[in-house]
Amino acid sequence: TQLDQLRTQIDQVHQLLSYRAGPQRPALAAVLVEASTLAGWQALDRAALGQAWTHYECAKAAAREAESSALLAHATTEQAFVLIDLDETTAAVDQLAHARTIANGTATPLLGAWLAAAHGETLAAAGHADDARRAFDTASSLLPTDPVDPALPFLFLGDSHLDRWRGNALARVGAPDAIDQLTDALARLPGDFVRARTGLLVDLAYAHAAAGDRDAALAHARQARLLAGQLKSDRQQRRLSRLVLPGSGGTATGGQVVQQRDQGPRPQ
Repeated sequence: TQLDQLRTQIDQVHQLLSYRAGPQRPALAAVLVEASTLAGWQALDRAALGQAWTHYECAKAAAREAESSALLAHATTEQAFVLIDLDETTAAVDQLAHARTIANGTATPLLGAWLAAAHGETLAAAGHADDARRAFDTASSLLPTDPVDPALPFLFLGDSHLDRWRGNALARVGAPDAIDQLTDALARLPGDFVRARTGLLVDLAYAHAAAGDRDAALAHARQARLLAGQLKSDRQQRRLSRLVLPGSGGTATGGQVVQQRDQGPRPQ
């Protein structure tokens, strides 16, 4: 699996770092940050929360070795999504605030926008709807016209991603405008972003359920379940298992479906 390949790469870079000194160490450490954060996100998608946390701890240590505030802020931010999945939403909000402090004064506009959007999601997860909206407004105002930074290739806010991310946050707090936001983002999503499409469909299922539209919620949940099964995304399957449809007495399984939870900072 990709996660196994990443673990092998991480072990190899660790070995190189143990034998290298001098000017090459920061560059190697930066490679270790990128591999470890991606492994953390893959583990999170498989609902292996302990593994994800450990990978992010490794990434943060490597970012300090690389002497990069941007990489440290990035790893600290993604680790906060483990806290959300552990239902430690207050701790996640605090961690995001800390990540933004790490990057304060040194963040590029793209990194600043990404950090603000991630903060917005954690605020929404903690039920702070107004603060979440303000954070996404900040992200929109910071987003550069060309949302690509060669120094930060792992950050992506192009196409409809920021709108999709905002829609996810709105769905978390049951905002009535979440459906329009998510529907528009789905229409503009590149066809090869299958993982992102899965998360969007789950978000739409929750948004329609919150609005009382059982049929629409069920239709989106069925599509999402099919894709989540193909991707083997335990995270999205868990979200679907917790969805409560209007008029149902609780959670359901199989073809009937579906109580709430999440998305995140990686587009695919």
